[in-house]
Amino acid sequence: MFDTIKRIFRRAELPVKSIQDSALGLLTWSSEWEAWCGHHGTRDFFLTYDGSAEPSVAVRTYALRVLTNDSWLEQALIEARNEALSKYSSFYNPEILSLSLGALHFSVHPQRGESFDACSSLAMGILCYGL
Repeated sequence: MFDTIKRIFRRAELPVKSIQDSALGLLTWSSEWEAWCGHHGTRDFFLTYDGSAEPSVAVRTYALRVLTNDSWLEQALIEARNEALSKYSSFYNPEILSLSLGALHFSVHPQRGESFDACSSLAMGILCYGL
């Protein structure tokens, strides 16, 4: 409990504008996304801001683990498509089947743990789905 209170009242540090990470490459701060942006292999990604000047080691490690496992990412997308196909009207099937992985947004929350969202551009806007 004390850690939670301490974290809530901790003064946020200004984010470093760019960081050269040995595993993830160049990370650049985006004020618009309030996250560090990067590119690894064929994937664009974002690392969340937690009030520290640089992304935490935990979020960097988590992002690298996911970004280097293409087969898992593709399987997660297939499962997300299948779930959506069973959940929504067949009217949406063409859009659901056209979903592809776009930018990945990574975060690590002290209580909720690791999570990321994958965004895919669609003709009607942007649909973000959590994997």
